[in-house]
Amino acid sequence: MGMQKIEYLIKHNAFVQKAYVVVMSAGFRFIGLFIKKNPHQVFFQSLIGRNYGDSPKIIFDAMRSDPDFKDFKYVWAFVDPDKFSVPDNTEKVGLNSLKYFTKAIQSGVWVCNVNIERGLLFKPRKTVFLNTGHGGQFKVDGNAQKNRNDYDYSDVDMFCSFSKFDEDINVRDYKVRREASVICGVPRDDELYHVTPETVKQARKKLGIPDGKKVILYAPTWRDSSDGGENYSIAPPMDIALWRKKLSKDYVLLFRAHHLTTKSMNLEYDDFVINGSLEQNVNTVLVASDILITDYSSIAYDYSILERPIVDFAYDYEEYKNTRGLNEELEVMFPGSVFFNQEQILEHILTMDFEEEKKKTIKVKERYVQGGGNATQVCMNFIKTRLGMNESNTAG
Repeated sequence: MGMQKIEYLIKHNAFVQKAYVVVMSAGFRFIGLFIKKNPHQVFFQSLIGRNYGDSPKIIFDAMRSDPDFKDFKYVWAFVDPDKFSVPDNTEKVGLNSLKYFTKAIQSGVWVCNVNIERGLLFKPRKTVFLNTGHGGQFKVDGNAQKNRNDYDYSDVDMFCSFSKFDEDINVRDYKVRREASVICGVPRDDELYHVTPETVKQARKKLGIPDGKKVILYAPTWRDSSDGGENYSIAPPMDIALWRKKLSKDYVLLFRAHHLTTKSMNLEYDDFVINGSLEQNVNTVLVASDILITDYSSIAYDYSILERPIVDFAYDYEEYKNTRGLNEELEVMFPGSVFFNQEQILEHILTMDFEEEKKKTIKVKERYVQGGGNATQVCMNFIKTRLGMNESNTAG
């Protein structure tokens, strides 16, 4: 049985979930009794080991450039460690390996954006646990999902939230302690508050965007597996030939799949359709784009910081609402910008008033992104305080 199918079984069977958490948590807590802790070792993981980026990488880079952390050691966990290159003073471990768990238990600081404990509870008491989160709470997630009750972030010491709206959901559906939640946005988004024409130019160049073309970013969320965990595919009802005919004179279509999507719609990348899924830094595709098309993805939170038009393509709205669910109705989040088929989307793009659409996006930002711009510094200050570094610096 493949790892994806095992994970699917754990996620979708309440009895298996409970047995897994109880037995494995106890086992690793016992092992932890015999592992010497290193308060100056930091353990990182991003997007369940599939990524060397996002907010954990921002914190990693900040630590490595801060003299206060010059004697620290770093460990990164990956599904495929050979796929990623890290600095010389950084160790790599394989996700879910025995070394993964022993290095985590050994480390004095944990930094992640999903979950280091893999659904378990074995964090040593003195370990500082920072969870930056990786997205807002637009769609139903955590323990609010059907057959899920395995999310428990009660041992997280600081959890980054975008807004009061998100904080309430994090407390309810992830068991985040209210006092651990900090409304500061996420470190990944800090740079989006400081975008310049040169930043845009560099992002477009990196992605190979032709000069003189506007960019439509299509970034749908993932859909749960329909075949017992064999794959997590997505196939929106889009006739790319029609999109090319209608839009290619002025636009290119930049496609970015969710990091959990294993198979995307049949796309042939060319001078109109550009692959944005391989870019590690999601901000690159955001900054390069003039319009975002999404569905139930919290990428809309991040994009709203740029105050550019957002379009919601809810082609499977009734099915998604009934099977997964939303924490906010589409028309509340995107008033006047929700469409259910490609003909509506294309007509909207061709006739949109950019300035009016920007105003709608600003309202999204005001409601769902109430903190942001300095999340990295907030996180760094928190870690230093918990390690007693601020006090020692002040004393010196």
